[in-house]
Amino acid sequence: MRLRRWKADASMVQVNRKSLALQSVAFVVTIFVRGALKTFAPRVWKICHSTIAVYGAAGASEGVQSFLRPVDLAHVSRESARSARVFVEVMPAFKLLAPHTARSLTYTARCVPLLATYYLRKITIPRKPVHERDELWAALHVWGAAQIADIIEEFGGFHRKLAQIMGTAKQFMPKPFVEIFSNQMDKNPPKSFQHIARKVRRELKGSLEQHFTDFNSIPISTASVAQVHFGRLVDGRHVAVKVQVGAMSMLMNDCRMEWCTGVVMKRVGLDPGIDIPTILHSYLEVMPEEFDFRVEANKLERFSQSFQAAGLTSRLALPGVVHELSTKRVLLMEQLPGSKLVELFNEARRAGCPVACPEAVVRTHGGRSGWGGFFHTLHSAWGHMIFIDGLFHTDPHPGNILVMPDGRLGLLDFGQTQKLRDEYRLWLCWLVLAMAAEDYEEVGRLIRTRGDETGQFRMQNPTNEALAAIAYTYFDTRWTPLAHINVFDLNNSPLMENKIERNTTEGSMVVRVVFLVRGMMSSCGVESSMVQAWEPYARQALEAAGELPPSRRSVAFRRQVSQVKMYWQAVRGEKHILEMGKARKKYLEGPRPPIEDFAS
Repeated sequence: MRLRRWKADASMVQVNRKSLALQSVAFVVTIFVRGALKTFAPRVWKICHSTIAVYGAAGASEGVQSFLRPVDLAHVSRESARSARVFVEVMPAFKLLAPHTARSLTYTARCVPLLATYYLRKITIPRKPVHERDELWAALHVWGAAQIADIIEEFGGFHRKLAQIMGTAKQFMPKPFVEIFSNQMDKNPPKSFQHIARKVRRELKGSLEQHFTDFNSIPISTASVAQVHFGRLVDGRHVAVKVQVGAMSMLMNDCRMEWCTGVVMKRVGLDPGIDIPTILHSYLEVMPEEFDFRVEANKLERFSQSFQAAGLTSRLALPGVVHELSTKRVLLMEQLPGSKLVELFNEARRAGCPVACPEAVVRTHGGRSGWGGFFHTLHSAWGHMIFIDGLFHTDPHPGNILVMPDGRLGLLDFGQTQKLRDEYRLWLCWLVLAMAAEDYEEVGRLIRTRGDETGQFRMQNPTNEALAAIAYTYFDTRWTPLAHINVFDLNNSPLMENKIERNTTEGSMVVRVVFLVRGMMSSCGVESSMVQAWEPYARQALEAAGELPPSRRSVAFRRQVSQVKMYWQAVRGEKHILEMGKARKKYLEGPRPPIEDFAS
């Protein structure tokens, strides 16, 4: 009798545990649903109080109480199905009356299951045996990348721009993400030629035949904001015609939705320690200017004059602007001859060989071996823009870099730029000089002081070593231990142990530039220091501001002292430094990252 009662009690405990587990899962999912709706569509949430039924039997007035207690899974399933039917029925009306709201709701419905799955796996995977965790994360990332690809294919817009970031940030992203999103350069679905012709006629106030003897109907480049067609003017000039196709309100709404996604990820612990919301917020600041091509035309003129004054025009070219035929939504530019870097990467990938460097490139860029001179010119161009002009191109992906027949480097698409405040620009100058000297204590002091004064950058444990590692990962193109970690490996990433609580808003776009350039250099088999190329520009900017920077000799001497110090520390038995050196040597001697990272 006692044995029977004991078995009955044990079975009851198992049932209760199963019921509790199901209710816990339902509770977690409801938290995601409610939080996502309130974050992504607050107006709709206030109006549609009936949606509260998803969270239990309570009505709208008891929503808070029902939110705080577990719910019956069967009831949630019934009410969820009913809400889903209502959602499907009212969505066509929403799309007509409130298209942005409908887009936000649909996006939320697609994102919530994805975030909920990652959240649950984040809880369950650490309980698995250590040898199984990497496999489980890899399988989850394969599934997650496919889900995100479907979302991007459905929504396009700014989401596709985010895919470009994921496809080029192979230093930080899981491999499945890089493999799927590396083909997003110039891959936006093109608008029809009728749509483009209608816009050009309206903006130029005349027929195509009135201005062009030839206008290619097939776009040579498509993006979320604009697409580009080649043409020939009646005076014989070959031009590139950039036509605005994206709606500013929709793209800004998409960017805000992505920012909200980052906020949700950070609040539930899915942010991999890099403060995603701050990084996404920086795009909200630079995007509006992309929708006025008159601003881009003025920037092209300004940068052309600046590069000419710096003596860079013998190695670098920008397209000239046809001002008389350029408007807010149509920009006519000189057509630069040459091949985009992404096209060279694709050819090398198909041939299964390294990216060949043309002889003209070697001759034009100072006779440096291979691609070294080409990227030194690239470093110099961005050093001049960032430190001297205080305004720089923020989107140097391989679709915007041209290799011209005479070997010069062509820069395209100056729509997305950022202006640095003088205070931050001069602080960045001091940081670059400290990094060039490899003065790690000074690097740590500068970042810590900046964070204390402005709140722009905070880490959980801001030691000199951690701050220096972040600085070289963020602002230099050389190999660093952090430069090739997968921050989305939520079990092994060091940034999960020492998180970046607050990232730099002003520096986010500088970091983006470094990551993009580092990826291109890696695919071309080049290793050099962007910081050392930036050193003379940082010194020039400080001198122009009336400050006294250290001399080149002192920087070089300090760098040698640091290298000798590291050597003797290694000799005395500090094994972690030796291991770092071995890892760096293995990286340099090993196979290069696959060129598929930039496939289009």
